[in-house]
Amino acid sequence: MTTPLDPNPLPDHVSRALDAAYRHHAGTSTTPPPASVIVADGAVAATISGHGRGEFPAFLDALRDLDVRVVSSHEVTWAVSAMIPLDRLPEVASLPQVRSIVPRMAPRTS
Repeated sequence: MTTPLDPNPLPDHVSRALDAAYRHHAGTSTTPPPASVIVADGAVAATISGHGRGEFPAFLDALRDLDVRVVSSHEVTWAVSAMIPLDRLPEVASLPQVRSIVPRMAPRTS
């Protein structure tokens, strides 16, 4: 069963670029996210920063339980590079361990 996407803006600790990607995906905005935001197969490339409280493996498990594909992680800094399904972004943002979520930008080429 698919739940409807929340049309409200994401919390302030989620970057505006990711909010734009979410709103575009939800159909509440016709403005696409910035071209530098990587969106593939309904997921957005992002860096999730944690508060550093609790157990880091439990934090990763909570992300994976929300279908987040962890690409890489760093336990000391609580940084997680991941592909977040756009329809799960509000749930990921609401995890108590999450401090911020920002897009992983596409590399520039010359």
